Amino acid sequence: MVDIHLLEASLEKKKPEKDSLAWLIKCNYDDIFTRHSVKREDFMHTFDFYERHPERMDALMNRVIDELNKMDAEIRGGGSTVQDKTKKP
Repeated sequence: MVDIHLLEASLEKKKPEKDSLAWLIKCNYDDIFTRHSVKREDFMHTFDFYERHPERMDALMNRVIDELNKMDAEIRGGGSTVQDKTKKP
């Protein structure tokens, strides 16, 4: 999920033309699935499970945010981190 979020952030920043967006997403998702030895169908099945269990999705997303924060801190040398919108104060 970390790689998925990085991909989507990259595409959002680049703002590709709509006609090429679907192709870019499919190709890049396929690359991510291959890199992690995951079949698209398995990913979608698992994602559907998490969508039906929002409390588990929140826990998963918190772990993703934690990992993104670690990556950001490494790049910035301990600087600011990604804001966590799912954790409650």
